[in-house]
Amino acid sequence: MLQKAVFLVKARFGKTIPSLERYHFTLHYYGPFSRALADELDDLQLRGLVQVEPEQVLDVTRYNIRLTQEGKQLAQKALKNDPRRVDLEKGARLASEYNAMKLETVVKEAYRVAETLGVK
Repeated sequence: MLQKAVFLVKARFGKTIPSLERYHFTLHYYGPFSRALADELDDLQLRGLVQVEPEQVLDVTRYNIRLTQEGKQLAQKALKNDPRRVDLEKGARLASEYNAMKLETVVKEAYRVAETLGVK
């Protein structure tokens, strides 16, 4: 779900959140996928900043990703004086909205946006 949410947030806010530009997406089994994002998530998990919990949903495994307490503190500190804070918070809210949706709905939206943007 994270891959799709970041893809959709990048599609909407990419120009105002330049840090999203480092994620280049291609279509994969269940929608847009970025190797750089997957690698970064692995790094954050190894550093103890995020926790990844697999959950079986029908015939696919969904990975629930949450900031650890240390991750939350680091994120709050980093955002405190960031001039892009408003845009980053909008992106985070949108990602939370996608996370609350059914996986099927988010996948369909991600494929729709990918087609519009010409992602292959």
